[in-house]
Amino acid sequence: MRLGTGLLSLSRRAAPLAAAACLVSVLCAFAHTVHSPGAPRHVIVDTDMGLDDVRAVFALLADSTTAVDAFVTVEGSTSLGRGTDILVGLLEAGRSGSIPVVRGLERPGLGEPPWRRTANSLAGATFPPPRNTTVADFSPAVMAGVMDRSTDVDYLTLGPLGNLMALRAADPQGFRSIGAIWIPAVLEGRSMSGWNLTYDSEASAAVFGSGARIFVIDVSGAEEVDGVGFLSSLEGPSPPVLWVKRMLDGLGPGTGHVALFDDLAAVAFLREDLVEFDEQAFTAMQTDGGFDLIPSPDGNVRIARLTDLDGALAALRNLYARGPLDRGSHSHDRKEEVPVETLLRAFHGHLGPYVVIGYRMGKLALARLDSEGHFGISAEVHSPRVTPSSCLIDGVQIGSGCTLGKGNILVEEAPAPAWAVFKTEAGRQVTIRLRPGIPGLVRDLVEAKGVEAAGRAFLAVDVDSLFTVEHAPR
Repeated sequence: MRLGTGLLSLSRRAAPLAAAACLVSVLCAFAHTVHSPGAPRHVIVDTDMGLDDVRAVFALLADSTTAVDAFVTVEGSTSLGRGTDILVGLLEAGRSGSIPVVRGLERPGLGEPPWRRTANSLAGATFPPPRNTTVADFSPAVMAGVMDRSTDVDYLTLGPLGNLMALRAADPQGFRSIGAIWIPAVLEGRSMSGWNLTYDSEASAAVFGSGARIFVIDVSGAEEVDGVGFLSSLEGPSPPVLWVKRMLDGLGPGTGHVALFDDLAAVAFLREDLVEFDEQAFTAMQTDGGFDLIPSPDGNVRIARLTDLDGALAALRNLYARGPLDRGSHSHDRKEEVPVETLLRAFHGHLGPYVVIGYRMGKLALARLDSEGHFGISAEVHSPRVTPSSCLIDGVQIGSGCTLGKGNILVEEAPAPAWAVFKTEAGRQVTIRLRPGIPGLVRDLVEAKGVEAAGRAFLAVDVDSLFTVEHAPR
């Protein structure tokens, strides 16, 4: 306000020149929003992994022009631990398990929102638990490791701002290296509100008062959109669309208003051609209900407004239909962490031919269905229920990860030779049948060489000589 008073005291001739100089200074400070064509845009995403965060993360992972350098979790809609597990499960399921994940700092005393249970459970639309990703705990050294200071890195917040406040306090230089901070909010005139801002208002005030370059993404347009209607209209077999269908089913009838706040924040960040940046700069002043934006020539806050809501929804539809890009993860082709013979003996008790055959049947199903196994896949095994033929059932569990404990395997009594149907949540299905001559070959090998030698022999047999494979039409 002192600077504003000083400007009023300028002469009429000097005032336009001073105002122009201030405007040029502000525009130069925010010039990084113009990105070089073809150059990847780097971002760190800070998220509390509520239902809308999940959809926003899916959208970010589907964009080929954006490099997500790291994800940082924060307590908010979900608890810190559950939100971290949800994020890692999503990344691994979407073949993005190579992106670093940082578990944010705990902020005791913030309380639980009334929707915490629904958020923690994702309304039943859960992801597999973490399997291969090592999560780092938040620290200045960890954040320095994921923030390449030679690159202009943006910081997109989809949750409360506690991590940014902590980074500013612990590593001011690292905080200053952030190119710009993007914060979604609902704007009404110059009043700024939003649950993420008020849940941890101390952190919000600290970040807005830090002097960092901040873009407030006006997501008030979400209030004009029938979120349930839009999400229900999504079609296709992509992971985001399938997840959205499961989420809506879990919420059930009478879902009410499902807001697209973080969805629209993600698309505004990704598609600056759909955004209009106010030339006016602001500072933010905390109020009882949120923050007021105060015009200031040297303010550190600008507003990014979605000017094409229909275009934003179309962009979201395309991103969700495309699904996450393969950004590097573990796959079913990875080297076994435990030698196969050791694994089969540990689970089944010995290396018999039928447990080996079942194991190879399960692995073949994963390869044909492009699945990593364990989750998002089910098996229906048709086999004799007497040994040694029934040992195949144990092998299928080990090879496919479909287990009795998780409830994603069903066994039906059937005569030899055994067969099984494997299905994925994406609707892919394959039927694998043991060739008719295999039971006789098993018997002959056991009689000639013994059980263990027969088991090892079937580890080396070509799969095409063991099984027939039938893919169901999609």
